[in-house]
Amino acid sequence: MSEIKKNMAKKGFTFVEIMMVISIMAVLMLVSYPIFTKWQKTFQINGAADEIANVIRLAQQMTITEQYPYSVKIYTQSSSPILPEKINTVKVSKWVSGSEVVAKRVVLEGCTISLTEYSNDSVQFRTNGSSTQEGRIKIVQNNGQKIKVIKLNGTTGKVTIMDVWNI
Repeated sequence: MSEIKKNMAKKGFTFVEIMMVISIMAVLMLVSYPIFTKWQKTFQINGAADEIANVIRLAQQMTITEQYPYSVKIYTQSSSPILPEKINTVKVSKWVSGSEVVAKRVVLEGCTISLTEYSNDSVQFRTNGSSTQEGRIKIVQNNGQKIKVIKLNGTTGKVTIMDVWNI
């Protein structure tokens, strides 16, 4: 019976072994942290671009389905009137009997809508899916390191996400 107790007393890890595992884990976390933050920022701006492109596609799809024109309004820092709660917001809406019906509103975080090529920062769709104007929306990551551009072809209504402005 005493042999069983001796064997059970030898099971487990020593303090030195535990400290070695903890130190290895700490080194791995220190090495992977910069990679993780870069990865996170890349996904943040890609997600913002995808979200705006999807909002534009939603307005287009709703226009075709309901045969009633929807518009996409983009609020940048240069939009007027400048309301802090509307900056970096994109909304899909239609006007019915003089009042606006908002179908979807998206607020971007971690990125800034810095520029649009649309008059009044707005684009409207026709019932065939084409838009009233062609243009681009420029999204900049808050640290300024990455840029995404969303391009809308006015004739076809095709929405494209690009990494550069000069195309």
